[in-house]
Amino acid sequence: MKIILIFFMLISTIFAKGTLAGKKINNQATVNVNIGGTTYNIHSNVDKFVIDQIVDINLKWQDDKAIDVAASEKQRVLTFILKNEGNGKDTINLSSEHNKTSAFVPENRKIYIDKNANGIFDDKDKLVSSIDLNADKSAILFIVSDIPDANLTAKEKAYEILKAKSTKKSSSKKDRPNSVDIVVRKSEDNDTGIYIVRDYFLQSIKSKKVISGDKKAHTGSTIEYKIELSIGGENKDKVIKNIDLKDVISSDSQYIPNSLKLNGVSLSDKIDNDNGYIKGSTVFVHIDKIEGNNIATITFDVKIK
Repeated sequence: MKIILIFFMLISTIFAKGTLAGKKINNQATVNVNIGGTTYNIHSNVDKFVIDQIVDINLKWQDDKAIDVAASEKQRVLTFILKNEGNGKDTINLSSEHNKTSAFVPENRKIYIDKNANGIFDDKDKLVSSIDLNADKSAILFIVSDIPDANLTAKEKAYEILKAKSTKKSSSKKDRPNSVDIVVRKSEDNDTGIYIVRDYFLQSIKSKKVISGDKKAHTGSTIEYKIELSIGGENKDKVIKNIDLKDVISSDSQYIPNSLKLNGVSLSDKIDNDNGYIKGSTVFVHIDKIEGNNIATITFDVKIK
């Protein structure tokens, strides 16, 4: 009787990181052999293992240049993309910090996820401190900050750092064929977005004039308010578009109907086709653009109660 010994060499198959963690892999070898003129199929044992999870995250600032800002501007946005380049779902903690080498310090810094993935910060987006991200998926993230009301110099920069860190930890060095082990390639990443102070900005100056007979401000006096909008800064050869002004009248005064004007031209108090209106105690005026040395002048009258 012939005894044929068949030796199988175990070959480790390397799977791409895109193969989902937790997938069960079964390997069995089949050998065709002729023994005494008869062909037989001989099957090896079934080798089983589970695909381990690779942790690999990547974070990149996406704006193609530093974001222009000016003093007192609100909710200025830096855009980042976070990608889970691993092969399993990951929970990633997010944080931000200010680089101390910056020339100024943005305020009220917050992190948002772009919920509708349109690349634009809007009211659909959600404030976050961590996100769940499936394998090979990306998320658009925003750092949103207010620019301080301070004397800023053109070309000064602020550096804002976004940090991402996986909650997954490496498994023990010993492989567990029937369990999903964690293999960490890159569990954390960060990148820095930049704000830069523009060499031009929208300048707003508000003044008042008592136009009552005695020129004194008291109950019954009429006050004319004037708001002048212009381009300030070192580089005035610029255009600023789509300007929406809002001015809330104080509770001790009352708007005088039909007194609203833009550059000397009367605007109706109602919402219609012109550039201004009054709603409650608030004045609204839209200016299409201001360029060069031009000044947009808004005036309206109130009576002191």
